[in-house]
Amino acid sequence: MQQGVWVDSKDLKAIEQSTGVRRELTKESFQLFFEIYFAHYITASMAWFHKEIFDYIEDRNTRFVTIMAFRWSGKSTIINTAFPLWSILGNHQLKFIVIVAQTQGQAKLYMRNLKEEILNNELLKKDLWPFREDGDEFNSSSIVLLRSQARITVVSVDQSTRGMRHRNYRPELIIADDIEDLQSVKTREWRDKLFEWFTKELIPLGDMKKTRVFLVGNMLHRDSLLMRMKERIQNGQKSWVFRKYPLLDEVWKCLWSERYSEEDIRVLQEAIGSEIAWRTEYLLEDAGAEWQVVYQEWIHWYDTFPEPAPSIITYANWISRNTLPYSRYLVTGVDLAISDKDSADYTAFATWWIWGLNQHKILFVVDAFQEKMDFSITAETLRSYHQRNSEVHSVKDHKIVIETVGYQAAMEGFLKKNTDMQIIGKKPIGSKRERLLLTTDLIRTGRVRFPKTEQGLLLVEQLVGFGKERHDDLVDAFTMMVNYTFEQKDQIPAIRFL
Repeated sequence: MQQGVWVDSKDLKAIEQSTGVRRELTKESFQLFFEIYFAHYITASMAWFHKEIFDYIEDRNTRFVTIMAFRWSGKSTIINTAFPLWSILGNHQLKFIVIVAQTQGQAKLYMRNLKEEILNNELLKKDLWPFREDGDEFNSSSIVLLRSQARITVVSVDQSTRGMRHRNYRPELIIADDIEDLQSVKTREWRDKLFEWFTKELIPLGDMKKTRVFLVGNMLHRDSLLMRMKERIQNGQKSWVFRKYPLLDEVWKCLWSERYSEEDIRVLQEAIGSEIAWRTEYLLEDAGAEWQVVYQEWIHWYDTFPEPAPSIITYANWISRNTLPYSRYLVTGVDLAISDKDSADYTAFATWWIWGLNQHKILFVVDAFQEKMDFSITAETLRSYHQRNSEVHSVKDHKIVIETVGYQAAMEGFLKKNTDMQIIGKKPIGSKRERLLLTTDLIRTGRVRFPKTEQGLLLVEQLVGFGKERHDDLVDAFTMMVNYTFEQKDQIPAIRFL
Protein backbone atom coordinates (compact mmCIF):
# COMPACT_ATOMS: atom_id res chain seq x y z
CA MET A 1 0.00 0.00 0.00
CA GLN A 2 1.33 3.42 -0.97
CA GLN A 3 0.40 6.79 0.36
CA GLY A 4 -1.94 8.73 -1.87
CA VAL A 5 -3.85 5.93 -3.54
CA TRP A 6 -7.14 7.79 -3.17
CA VAL A 7 -5.86 11.06 -1.64
CA ASP A 8 -3.02 13.10 -3.06
CA SER A 9 0.17 12.79 -1.00
CA LYS A 10 0.38 16.57 -0.53
CA ASP A 11 -3.15 16.63 0.83
CA LEU A 12 -2.32 13.75 3.14
CA LYS A 13 0.65 15.64 4.50
CA ALA A 14 -1.43 18.74 5.11
CA ILE A 15 -4.11 16.71 6.87
CA GLU A 16 -1.51 14.97 8.98
CA GLN A 17 0.07 18.23 10.15
CA SER A 18 -3.20 19.93 11.12
CA THR A 19 -4.48 18.31 14.32
CA GLY A 20 -8.01 19.67 13.99
CA VAL A 21 -8.39 18.77 10.32
CA ARG A 22 -6.81 15.35 10.89
CA ARG A 23 -9.18 14.44 13.67
CA GLU A 24 -12.27 15.66 11.82
CA LEU A 25 -11.55 13.98 8.49
CA THR A 26 -10.38 10.68 9.92
CA LYS A 27 -13.54 10.45 12.03
CA GLU A 28 -15.53 10.06 8.84
CA SER A 29 -13.13 7.93 6.81
CA PHE A 30 -11.39 4.76 7.94
CA GLN A 31 -9.49 4.86 4.66
CA LEU A 32 -7.97 8.23 5.58
CA PHE A 33 -7.37 7.06 9.12
CA PHE A 34 -5.36 4.12 7.87
CA GLU A 35 -3.42 6.13 5.31
CA ILE A 36 -2.47 8.78 7.88
CA TYR A 37 -2.04 6.89 11.16
CA PHE A 38 -0.73 3.63 9.69
CA ALA A 39 1.42 5.01 6.88
CA HIS A 40 4.42 3.02 8.24
CA TYR A 41 2.68 -0.19 7.14
CA ILE A 42 2.14 1.07 3.62
CA THR A 43 4.79 -0.37 1.32
CA ALA A 44 2.79 -0.86 -1.88
CA SER A 45 -0.35 0.62 -3.36
CA MET A 46 -3.58 -0.67 -1.87
CA ALA A 47 -5.64 -3.05 -3.93
CA TRP A 48 -9.36 -2.86 -4.68
CA PHE A 49 -10.15 -5.48 -2.05
CA HIS A 50 -8.56 -3.32 0.68
CA LYS A 51 -10.97 -0.56 -0.32
CA GLU A 52 -13.84 -3.02 -0.14
CA ILE A 53 -12.83 -4.03 3.38
CA PHE A 54 -12.61 -0.35 4.33
CA ASP A 55 -16.15 0.15 3.02
CA TYR A 56 -17.47 -2.71 5.14
CA ILE A 57 -15.73 -1.28 8.20
CA GLU A 58 -17.20 2.20 7.67
CA ASP A 59 -20.74 0.95 7.05
CA ARG A 60 -22.45 0.52 10.43
CA ASN A 61 -25.37 -1.23 8.74
CA THR A 62 -23.05 -4.08 7.74
CA ARG A 63 -23.06 -5.82 11.09
CA PHE A 64 -21.82 -9.34 10.38
CA VAL A 65 -18.80 -9.76 8.11
CA THR A 66 -16.79 -12.90 7.34
CA ILE A 67 -13.57 -12.32 5.42
CA MET A 68 -11.35 -15.07 4.05
CA ALA A 69 -8.13 -13.65 2.67
CA PHE A 70 -4.76 -14.99 1.63
CA ARG A 71 -1.77 -14.86 3.96
CA TRP A 72 0.09 -11.54 3.98
CA SER A 73 -2.91 -9.73 2.53
CA GLY A 74 -2.77 -7.10 5.29
CA LYS A 75 -6.09 -8.24 6.77
CA SER A 76 -4.87 -8.53 10.37
CA THR A 77 -3.19 -5.11 10.44
CA ILE A 78 -6.31 -3.51 9.01
CA ILE A 79 -8.95 -5.37 11.03
CA ASN A 80 -7.54 -6.23 14.44
CA THR A 81 -5.13 -3.30 14.92
CA ALA A 82 -6.30 -0.23 12.97
CA PHE A 83 -10.05 -0.92 13.03
CA PRO A 84 -10.47 -1.06 16.85
CA LEU A 85 -8.58 2.22 17.29
CA TRP A 86 -10.59 3.98 14.59
CA SER A 87 -13.81 2.65 16.13
CA ILE A 88 -12.91 4.65 19.24
CA LEU A 89 -11.43 7.77 17.59
CA GLY A 90 -13.83 7.85 14.64
CA ASN A 91 -17.46 8.77 14.47
CA HIS A 92 -18.60 5.35 15.69
CA GLN A 93 -17.12 6.23 19.13
CA LEU A 94 -17.41 2.74 20.54
CA LYS A 95 -16.82 2.06 24.22
CA PHE A 96 -16.15 -1.67 24.40
CA ILE A 97 -14.33 -3.79 21.82
CA VAL A 98 -13.41 -7.48 22.14
CA ILE A 99 -10.72 -9.07 19.98
CA VAL A 100 -10.52 -12.87 19.89
CA ALA A 101 -7.38 -14.89 19.19
CA GLN A 102 -6.88 -18.64 19.02
CA THR A 103 -4.42 -18.90 21.90
CA GLN A 104 -3.48 -16.77 24.90
CA GLY A 105 -0.04 -16.25 23.37
CA GLN A 106 -1.63 -14.93 20.19
CA ALA A 107 -3.97 -12.73 22.28
CA LYS A 108 -0.98 -11.18 24.03
CA LEU A 109 0.60 -10.49 20.65
CA TYR A 110 -2.54 -8.70 19.43
CA MET A 111 -2.56 -6.55 22.57
CA ARG A 112 1.15 -5.85 22.25
CA ASN A 113 0.61 -4.61 18.69
CA LEU A 114 -2.13 -2.23 19.88
CA LYS A 115 -0.03 -0.86 22.73
CA GLU A 116 2.98 -0.51 20.42
CA GLU A 117 0.96 1.80 18.16
CA ILE A 118 -0.43 3.88 21.04
CA LEU A 119 2.99 4.22 22.69
CA ASN A 120 5.20 4.77 19.66
CA ASN A 121 2.96 6.05 16.86
CA GLU A 122 3.32 9.80 17.41
CA LEU A 123 -0.01 10.77 15.84
CA LEU A 124 -1.92 8.10 17.72
CA LYS A 125 -0.11 9.01 20.91
CA LYS A 126 -1.26 12.61 20.51
CA ASP A 127 -4.86 11.60 19.89
CA LEU A 128 -5.31 8.54 22.14
CA TRP A 129 -2.92 8.98 25.06
CA PRO A 130 -3.15 8.23 27.94
CA PHE A 131 -4.30 4.70 28.58
CA ARG A 132 -4.10 2.25 31.46
CA GLU A 133 -3.77 -1.49 31.50
CA ASP A 134 -6.63 -3.28 33.13
CA GLY A 135 -6.80 -6.88 34.28
CA ASP A 136 -10.35 -8.09 34.67
CA GLU A 137 -12.34 -10.95 36.10
CA PHE A 138 -11.89 -12.87 32.86
CA ASN A 139 -8.12 -12.83 33.26
CA SER A 140 -7.89 -11.06 29.94
CA SER A 141 -5.50 -8.46 28.70
CA SER A 142 -7.28 -5.11 28.50
CA ILE A 143 -6.52 -1.44 28.04
CA VAL A 144 -8.75 1.52 28.87
CA LEU A 145 -8.29 4.68 26.81
CA LEU A 146 -8.88 7.35 29.42
CA ARG A 147 -9.91 10.24 27.17
CA SER A 148 -12.87 8.35 25.77
CA GLN A 149 -13.24 5.81 28.60
CA ALA A 150 -13.24 3.11 25.94
CA ARG A 151 -11.96 -0.37 26.58
CA ILE A 152 -10.29 -2.97 24.32
CA THR A 153 -10.12 -6.52 25.66
CA VAL A 154 -8.32 -9.41 24.00
CA VAL A 155 -9.31 -13.01 24.78
CA SER A 156 -8.53 -16.48 23.46
CA VAL A 157 -10.99 -19.18 22.45
CA ASP A 158 -10.21 -21.24 25.57
CA GLN A 159 -11.43 -18.46 27.88
CA SER A 160 -14.97 -17.99 29.14
CA THR A 161 -16.46 -14.76 27.88
CA ARG A 162 -19.96 -14.95 29.37
CA GLY A 163 -21.25 -11.73 30.88
CA MET A 164 -18.42 -9.46 29.74
CA ARG A 165 -19.13 -5.79 30.35
CA HIS A 166 -17.31 -2.47 30.51
CA ARG A 167 -19.24 -0.22 32.89
CA ASN A 168 -22.76 -0.39 31.42
CA TYR A 169 -21.58 -1.40 27.94
CA ARG A 170 -21.75 -4.83 26.40
CA PRO A 171 -19.27 -5.51 23.57
CA GLU A 172 -20.14 -3.28 20.60
CA LEU A 173 -17.56 -4.75 18.23
CA ILE A 174 -16.26 -8.33 18.23
CA ILE A 175 -13.31 -9.23 16.01
CA ALA A 176 -12.30 -12.90 15.70
CA ASP A 177 -9.02 -13.12 13.79
CA ASP A 178 -7.34 -16.42 12.87
CA ILE A 179 -9.01 -18.39 15.64
CA GLU A 180 -8.29 -21.69 13.84
CA ASP A 181 -5.08 -23.29 12.67
CA LEU A 182 -4.12 -26.27 10.52
CA GLN A 183 -3.80 -28.62 13.48
CA SER A 184 -6.95 -27.70 15.35
CA VAL A 185 -9.28 -27.94 12.33
CA LYS A 186 -8.25 -31.55 11.66
CA THR A 187 -10.61 -32.96 14.29
CA ARG A 188 -14.39 -32.85 13.95
CA GLU A 189 -14.69 -32.64 17.72
CA TRP A 190 -12.70 -29.39 17.85
CA ARG A 191 -14.53 -27.88 14.86
CA ASP A 192 -17.88 -28.60 16.51
CA LYS A 193 -16.70 -27.19 19.83
CA LEU A 194 -15.44 -23.95 18.25
CA PHE A 195 -18.63 -23.47 16.25
CA GLU A 196 -20.75 -23.93 19.37
CA TRP A 197 -18.59 -21.47 21.32
CA PHE A 198 -18.60 -18.88 18.53
CA THR A 199 -22.35 -18.97 17.85
CA LYS A 200 -23.69 -19.60 21.36
CA GLU A 201 -21.23 -17.79 23.61
CA LEU A 202 -19.22 -15.23 21.68
CA ILE A 203 -21.81 -13.62 19.38
CA PRO A 204 -24.46 -13.32 22.15
CA LEU A 205 -21.98 -11.26 24.21
CA GLY A 206 -23.16 -8.16 22.42
CA ASP A 207 -26.46 -6.51 21.65
CA MET A 208 -28.00 -8.51 18.80
CA LYS A 209 -29.43 -5.29 17.32
CA LYS A 210 -26.26 -3.18 17.50
CA THR A 211 -23.08 -5.23 17.97
CA ARG A 212 -20.92 -5.79 14.91
CA VAL A 213 -19.00 -9.02 14.37
CA PHE A 214 -16.01 -9.50 12.06
CA LEU A 215 -14.76 -13.06 11.51
CA VAL A 216 -11.41 -13.12 9.69
CA GLY A 217 -9.19 -15.99 8.65
CA ASN A 218 -7.79 -18.28 6.03
CA MET A 219 -8.92 -21.38 4.15
CA LEU A 220 -7.88 -24.23 6.45
CA HIS A 221 -10.54 -26.91 6.09
CA ARG A 222 -13.74 -27.51 4.13
CA ASP A 223 -15.58 -27.77 7.47
CA SER A 224 -13.84 -24.90 9.26
CA LEU A 225 -15.72 -22.17 11.13
CA LEU A 226 -15.36 -19.78 8.20
CA MET A 227 -16.70 -22.37 5.77
CA ARG A 228 -19.63 -23.18 8.05
CA MET A 229 -20.49 -19.48 8.25
CA LYS A 230 -20.15 -19.20 4.47
CA GLU A 231 -22.62 -22.06 4.01
CA ARG A 232 -25.13 -20.42 6.33
CA ILE A 233 -24.74 -17.08 4.60
CA GLN A 234 -25.27 -18.64 1.18
CA ASN A 235 -28.30 -20.55 2.47
CA GLY A 236 -29.80 -17.35 3.74
CA GLN A 237 -29.65 -18.49 7.35
CA LYS A 238 -27.55 -15.53 8.48
CA SER A 239 -27.56 -11.91 7.44
CA TRP A 240 -23.81 -11.91 7.07
CA VAL A 241 -21.51 -10.69 4.33
CA PHE A 242 -19.01 -13.27 3.15
CA ARG A 243 -16.02 -12.19 1.05
CA LYS A 244 -13.16 -14.26 -0.26
CA TYR A 245 -9.87 -12.74 -1.47
CA PRO A 246 -7.36 -15.24 -2.92
CA LEU A 247 -3.93 -14.10 -4.06
CA LEU A 248 -4.78 -15.18 -7.63
CA ASP A 249 -8.29 -15.04 -9.07
CA GLU A 250 -9.98 -17.57 -11.37
CA VAL A 251 -8.09 -16.25 -14.43
CA TRP A 252 -4.80 -16.32 -12.53
CA LYS A 253 -4.65 -12.55 -12.09
CA CYS A 254 -3.03 -11.30 -8.89
CA LEU A 255 -5.44 -9.43 -6.59
CA TRP A 256 -2.59 -7.34 -5.24
CA SER A 257 -0.35 -6.87 -8.26
CA GLU A 258 1.01 -3.65 -6.76
CA ARG A 259 2.64 -5.76 -4.07
CA TYR A 260 3.31 -9.13 -5.71
CA SER A 261 4.95 -9.46 -9.10
CA GLU A 262 4.92 -12.71 -11.07
CA GLU A 263 8.45 -13.37 -9.83
CA ASP A 264 7.40 -12.67 -6.23
CA ILE A 265 4.60 -15.20 -6.56
CA ARG A 266 6.92 -17.84 -8.04
CA VAL A 267 9.46 -17.37 -5.24
CA LEU A 268 6.70 -17.45 -2.63
CA GLN A 269 5.26 -20.67 -4.01
CA GLU A 270 8.69 -22.33 -4.05
CA ALA A 271 9.40 -21.17 -0.50
CA ILE A 272 6.15 -22.65 0.79
CA GLY A 273 6.99 -26.04 -0.71
CA SER A 274 3.67 -27.72 0.08
CA GLU A 275 1.14 -27.74 -2.76
CA ILE A 276 -1.73 -28.11 -0.29
CA ALA A 277 -0.54 -25.15 1.80
CA TRP A 278 -0.13 -23.03 -1.32
CA ARG A 279 -3.60 -23.82 -2.67
CA THR A 280 -5.42 -23.53 0.64
CA GLU A 281 -3.67 -20.58 2.32
CA TYR A 282 -2.99 -18.45 -0.75
CA LEU A 283 -5.47 -19.58 -3.41
CA LEU A 284 -8.14 -20.36 -0.77
CA GLU A 285 -9.12 -23.61 -2.44
CA ASP A 286 -11.00 -26.34 -0.65
CA ALA A 287 -8.48 -29.01 0.35
CA GLY A 288 -11.16 -31.65 0.40
CA ALA A 289 -11.67 -34.84 -1.49
CA GLU A 290 -9.48 -33.82 -4.40
CA TRP A 291 -6.55 -33.66 -2.01
CA GLN A 292 -7.28 -36.93 -0.25
CA VAL A 293 -4.49 -39.44 -0.77
CA VAL A 294 -5.87 -42.79 0.43
CA TYR A 295 -9.53 -43.83 0.11
CA GLN A 296 -11.41 -46.20 2.38
CA GLU A 297 -12.56 -48.38 -0.53
CA TRP A 298 -8.93 -49.14 -1.39
CA ILE A 299 -8.25 -50.89 1.90
CA HIS A 300 -7.65 -54.65 1.71
CA TRP A 301 -8.13 -56.51 4.98
CA TYR A 302 -6.77 -59.89 5.97
CA ASP A 303 -7.63 -62.45 8.62
CA THR A 304 -4.72 -64.88 8.29
CA PHE A 305 -1.33 -65.04 6.63
CA PRO A 306 -0.85 -67.16 3.48
CA GLU A 307 0.35 -70.73 3.80
CA PRO A 308 4.13 -71.19 3.62
CA ALA A 309 5.48 -71.97 0.17
CA PRO A 310 6.52 -75.59 -0.28
CA SER A 311 10.21 -76.43 -0.51
CA ILE A 312 9.57 -78.37 -3.72
CA ILE A 313 7.43 -76.77 -6.45
CA THR A 314 6.76 -77.45 -10.10
CA TYR A 315 8.48 -75.42 -12.78
CA ALA A 316 5.06 -74.62 -14.27
CA ASN A 317 3.88 -73.13 -11.00
CA TRP A 318 7.07 -71.13 -10.72
CA ILE A 319 6.57 -69.70 -14.21
CA SER A 320 2.89 -68.94 -13.70
CA ARG A 321 3.64 -67.55 -10.25
CA ASN A 322 0.77 -69.52 -8.78
CA THR A 323 3.28 -70.62 -6.23
CA LEU A 324 6.04 -68.23 -5.36
CA PRO A 325 9.22 -68.68 -3.44
CA TYR A 326 9.16 -66.20 -0.65
CA SER A 327 11.26 -64.20 1.66
CA ARG A 328 9.77 -63.65 5.11
CA TYR A 329 10.90 -60.86 7.41
CA LEU A 330 9.69 -57.87 9.43
CA VAL A 331 10.25 -54.17 8.86
CA THR A 332 9.34 -51.51 11.42
CA GLY A 333 9.10 -47.87 10.44
CA VAL A 334 9.71 -45.35 13.21
CA ASP A 335 8.52 -41.74 13.43
CA LEU A 336 9.97 -40.02 16.48
CA ALA A 337 8.55 -37.08 18.39
CA ILE A 338 10.75 -34.80 20.45
CA SER A 339 8.59 -34.45 23.55
CA ASP A 340 6.01 -36.19 25.73
CA LYS A 341 4.03 -32.98 26.36
CA ASP A 342 0.29 -32.95 25.63
CA SER A 343 0.81 -30.64 22.64
CA ALA A 344 3.55 -32.80 21.11
CA ASP A 345 3.26 -35.31 18.29
CA TYR A 346 3.29 -39.02 18.99
CA THR A 347 6.24 -41.34 18.62
CA ALA A 348 4.90 -43.96 16.24
CA PHE A 349 5.95 -47.48 15.18
CA ALA A 350 4.41 -49.47 12.32
CA THR A 351 5.46 -53.04 11.49
CA TRP A 352 4.70 -55.39 8.68
CA TRP A 353 5.44 -58.90 7.62
CA ILE A 354 6.76 -59.31 4.09
CA TRP A 355 5.65 -62.23 1.95
CA GLY A 356 7.09 -62.77 -1.49
CA LEU A 357 9.94 -61.30 -3.44
CA ASN A 358 10.74 -58.01 -5.15
CA GLN A 359 7.87 -56.70 -7.30
CA HIS A 360 5.64 -59.60 -6.16
CA LYS A 361 5.82 -58.76 -2.45
CA ILE A 362 2.70 -58.59 -0.37
CA LEU A 363 3.00 -56.61 2.82
CA PHE A 364 0.89 -57.53 5.83
CA VAL A 365 0.66 -54.85 8.50
CA VAL A 366 0.96 -56.71 11.80
CA ASP A 367 1.23 -53.93 14.38
CA ALA A 368 1.01 -50.19 14.88
CA PHE A 369 1.79 -48.23 17.99
CA GLN A 370 1.84 -44.58 19.02
CA GLU A 371 2.52 -42.91 22.33
CA LYS A 372 3.89 -39.64 23.67
CA MET A 373 7.30 -40.31 25.15
CA ASP A 374 10.60 -38.58 25.62
CA PHE A 375 14.05 -39.65 24.45
CA SER A 376 14.88 -41.48 27.67
CA ILE A 377 12.19 -44.13 27.30
CA THR A 378 11.88 -44.33 23.51
CA ALA A 379 14.84 -46.68 23.10
CA GLU A 380 13.59 -49.16 25.68
CA THR A 381 10.03 -49.02 24.35
CA LEU A 382 11.27 -49.69 20.82
CA ARG A 383 13.46 -52.56 22.04
CA SER A 384 10.47 -54.20 23.78
CA TYR A 385 8.25 -53.60 20.75
CA HIS A 386 10.88 -55.13 18.44
CA GLN A 387 11.34 -58.19 20.63
CA ARG A 388 7.61 -58.83 21.03
CA ASN A 389 6.87 -58.73 17.30
CA SER A 390 9.92 -60.83 16.43
CA GLU A 391 8.83 -63.54 18.87
CA VAL A 392 5.13 -63.47 17.95
CA HIS A 393 5.92 -63.91 14.27
CA SER A 394 8.91 -66.23 14.71
CA VAL A 395 11.10 -64.03 12.56
CA LYS A 396 14.78 -63.38 13.22
CA ASP A 397 15.23 -60.87 10.40
CA HIS A 398 13.61 -57.69 11.75
CA LYS A 399 14.77 -54.32 10.46
CA ILE A 400 14.13 -50.94 12.12
CA VAL A 401 14.00 -47.94 9.73
CA ILE A 402 14.43 -44.43 11.22
CA GLU A 403 14.65 -41.02 9.57
CA THR A 404 18.14 -39.52 9.75
CA VAL A 405 17.07 -35.94 10.39
CA GLY A 406 17.84 -33.96 13.55
CA TYR A 407 16.57 -35.72 16.65
CA GLN A 408 15.92 -38.93 14.69
CA ALA A 409 19.55 -39.09 13.60
CA ALA A 410 20.64 -38.87 17.24
CA MET A 411 18.33 -41.76 18.12
CA GLU A 412 19.67 -43.79 15.19
CA GLY A 413 23.22 -43.41 16.52
CA PHE A 414 22.17 -44.24 20.07
CA LEU A 415 20.34 -47.43 19.04
CA LYS A 416 23.17 -48.66 16.84
CA LYS A 417 25.61 -48.18 19.68
CA ASN A 418 23.52 -49.57 22.52
CA THR A 419 21.33 -52.32 21.02
CA ASP A 420 21.74 -55.34 18.73
CA MET A 421 18.76 -54.36 16.55
CA GLN A 422 19.18 -53.90 12.79
CA ILE A 423 18.95 -50.10 12.61
CA ILE A 424 18.68 -48.50 9.17
CA GLY A 425 18.86 -44.74 8.78
CA LYS A 426 16.96 -43.22 5.89
CA LYS A 427 16.68 -39.61 4.76
CA PRO A 428 13.13 -38.62 3.84
CA ILE A 429 12.61 -37.29 0.33
CA GLY A 430 9.79 -34.88 -0.46
CA SER A 431 6.84 -33.83 1.69
CA LYS A 432 4.74 -36.14 3.84
CA ARG A 433 2.04 -36.11 1.19
CA GLU A 434 4.51 -36.94 -1.59
CA ARG A 435 5.87 -39.88 0.39
CA LEU A 436 2.36 -41.18 1.03
CA LEU A 437 1.50 -40.83 -2.66
CA LEU A 438 4.27 -43.33 -3.46
CA THR A 439 2.35 -45.99 -1.54
CA THR A 440 -1.11 -45.50 -3.06
CA ASP A 441 -0.81 -48.04 -5.90
CA LEU A 442 0.37 -50.65 -3.43
CA ILE A 443 -2.60 -50.00 -1.14
CA ARG A 444 -5.15 -49.86 -3.96
CA THR A 445 -3.96 -53.11 -5.61
CA GLY A 446 -3.90 -55.06 -2.36
CA ARG A 447 -0.16 -55.42 -2.07
CA VAL A 448 -0.52 -53.82 1.33
CA ARG A 449 -3.06 -55.49 3.61
CA PHE A 450 -4.36 -54.49 7.01
CA PRO A 451 -5.63 -56.41 10.06
CA LYS A 452 -9.02 -55.62 11.58
CA THR A 453 -7.41 -54.99 14.92
CA GLU A 454 -7.46 -51.85 17.03
CA GLN A 455 -3.96 -50.98 15.80
CA GLY A 456 -4.82 -51.71 12.17
CA LEU A 457 -7.98 -49.61 12.31
CA LEU A 458 -6.06 -46.71 13.87
CA LEU A 459 -3.47 -46.79 11.08
CA VAL A 460 -6.17 -46.92 8.38
CA GLU A 461 -7.97 -44.00 10.05
CA GLN A 462 -4.85 -41.84 9.80
CA LEU A 463 -4.14 -42.91 6.21
CA VAL A 464 -7.66 -42.16 5.00
CA GLY A 465 -7.87 -38.97 7.07
CA PHE A 466 -4.43 -37.65 6.13
CA GLY A 467 -4.49 -33.86 5.84
CA LYS A 468 -7.78 -33.67 7.73
CA GLU A 469 -7.16 -35.36 11.06
CA ARG A 470 -4.97 -33.91 13.78
CA HIS A 471 -2.33 -36.63 14.02
CA ASP A 472 -0.50 -38.34 11.17
CA ASP A 473 2.45 -39.86 13.01
CA LEU A 474 1.56 -43.44 12.07
CA VAL A 475 1.40 -42.32 8.43
CA ASP A 476 5.03 -41.24 8.63
CA ALA A 477 6.03 -44.55 10.18
CA PHE A 478 4.01 -46.38 7.53
CA THR A 479 5.55 -44.59 4.54
CA MET A 480 8.99 -45.09 6.05
CA MET A 481 8.66 -48.87 6.10
CA VAL A 482 6.80 -49.15 2.78
CA ASN A 483 9.16 -47.06 0.73
CA TYR A 484 12.21 -48.71 2.28
CA THR A 485 10.84 -52.22 1.65
CA PHE A 486 10.14 -51.71 -2.03
CA GLU A 487 13.51 -50.10 -2.62
CA GLN A 488 15.21 -53.33 -1.60
CA LYS A 489 16.09 -56.13 -4.01
CA ASP A 490 15.48 -59.54 -2.47
CA GLN A 491 17.60 -62.57 -3.26
CA ILE A 492 15.67 -65.60 -4.45
CA PRO A 493 16.04 -68.38 -1.88
CA ALA A 494 17.33 -71.77 -2.90
CA ILE A 495 14.43 -73.95 -4.04
CA ARG A 496 14.02 -77.39 -5.55
CA PHE A 497 11.93 -78.01 -8.66
CA LEU A 498 9.95 -81.18 -9.04
